[in-house]
Amino acid sequence: MNCSNKFIELRFALEISKEYVLKSLGKKWRDYKHDLKKRHFKREDGLQVNKDKHPNATIRWQWAQLVDYWYSNKGEDSERLGVASRKQQKYTHTSGSKSFPRKEKEMEVNNGRKVGRLEFFKATHTKKDGSHMNVETEQIMVKANEKLAECETVDEDMQMVETKILTQVIVKERYG
Repeated sequence: MNCSNKFIELRFALEISKEYVLKSLGKKWRDYKHDLKKRHFKREDGLQVNKDKHPNATIRWQWAQLVDYWYSNKGEDSERLGVASRKQQKYTHTSGSKSFPRKEKEMEVNNGRKVGRLEFFKATHTKKDGSHMNVETEQIMVKANEKLAECETVDEDMQMVETKILTQVIVKERYG
């Protein structure tokens, strides 16, 4: 058991699993470091300049260690891997941290009915101003709307039709 686990057990009486707490703390720590890097770190300024402009909310030596990591081979490799992974993502959604089930339930409450898959895709893949996130999502919506216009949904369930259409139009991003 490492130091942080002992600290948590000594300080807090937890009624939820220790694994959940540690996982949650790890995510919050990663998010915090990401926020620090986004707001206060500029690679082009150089190592010493970045170390000198540490945020008030950080301890100077911890900030210096973080900056050293970002300039290290391991830190740069990690950044390259993250950038490459992000570029591979085809269909960026606009739901933010809100989960899809939560967004779907919210839409059902607002509309007073179940939401079709195509309608849900449109709501989660367009910006507030109605524009598409990227060319790929725009092409999907155009193709799906064309197929929907060709359909005559007299006796079929609209949700099933939308699901079939979207499944035909979207090419699987990965196995599974």
